[in-house]
Amino acid sequence: MAPLKATSIPCVFEDRENEYNTWTWNSTMSNDPETYQHCFVRTLTYVKNLRSTVLHEYLQAIVERTDTQMPVRTRLIVERQTDGDRVIVGRSSWATSSGSAGFVSNLFKSSSSSSSSSGAEQGSLPLPLYSLKFASGKFPVAKLAEILQRTTDSGGVYNLLRGKHCFWFANIVYQSAKLAFPWEDERIWPWAMYRCYVKIIAWPWTKSRIEDAAKVFSKEMEERKEMEEPKEIEERKEIEECKEHSPGDPDKLAVWLRTIYADAIRGDAHDGADAERCIKVYFIVLVRMNTKQILLFHLSLTACQEHLDTLVSGDLDLANVAQEVAPSEPSREKSDASPLGIESAGMHRSINSIGSERKRHGGPQDPRGDPAVWPNSRASEGRR
Repeated sequence: MAPLKATSIPCVFEDRENEYNTWTWNSTMSNDPETYQHCFVRTLTYVKNLRSTVLHEYLQAIVERTDTQMPVRTRLIVERQTDGDRVIVGRSSWATSSGSAGFVSNLFKSSSSSSSSSGAEQGSLPLPLYSLKFASGKFPVAKLAEILQRTTDSGGVYNLLRGKHCFWFANIVYQSAKLAFPWEDERIWPWAMYRCYVKIIAWPWTKSRIEDAAKVFSKEMEERKEMEEPKEIEERKEIEECKEHSPGDPDKLAVWLRTIYADAIRGDAHDGADAERCIKVYFIVLVRMNTKQILLFHLSLTACQEHLDTLVSGDLDLANVAQEVAPSEPSREKSDASPLGIESAGMHRSINSIGSERKRHGGPQDPRGDPAVWPNSRASEGRR
């Protein structure tokens, strides 16, 4: 039995780090849909880099293959930089690049050829703000590619004065995915209030807590990365050897299965405490039929978590992108109003009608001062 090695699918599961612009990434998948038909997004995390000059924001996705015996996962980094929108695959580290290095010198330019990965800043310190967990097999990675390209088309080149920056890009992609595809759970981290802030103004002890939280998150992601790269060949040999043992010596196999299962669960967890909770909630029962047949039962319970609305910028691009990529009859795991005040069924309203409502309604101010004028009215059609 060959070891599980995530090296066989270009643009997603790669051994070496590569970067793709959103157009190339989407084009590759749309031209070869069969290759990516078993690749699905399981989690999407909204991250802020505390060591970036402007507290750069980006997304990290965990992508899972469903055509393998055991779960195989990889991470993708999705971000907007001054020189374009990109997807990074095959990175050994959880953290993104330094994030918008050289940003200050290009504040008033529509675009820049200066890459944020120039290393002008001292590394990364990722702070998670939001995290979505999607139902298994419901959010194809090819659809993520489509969302990214449409968001790039909608925003054009990087332009600070028009508000088409990394904050805008990360928010549109995150909220579009949330509106268009079924999700099981959303975690809102304690520091989500600092989304879109270019500077965190807080008491020294609060800043210290924020930095400590980011360091813990970064450390746990690196530890998780190490767990995802076990000595697979040796483990495969172990399981084959265990199958040949007598019924009186099954412990080694049981321990191996529990370990690999725990690692898989941690791939979906947000942090160490969440991983422990997942392992307690999602557990396995091993039934030994004989020395060479094992039935693995996966009993899952959905953890109940109160949905908290988040304040995001009201932007027509969001509804536009989500509507274009959503399935014809999107099933919604949660029917609550979205953070934008749009009911799930409201996504089917025309963009023109939404635009007219913007003129009639006022709204609260978002953290950047732009009017979030989405009407918080009930949906007029199809509410589930």
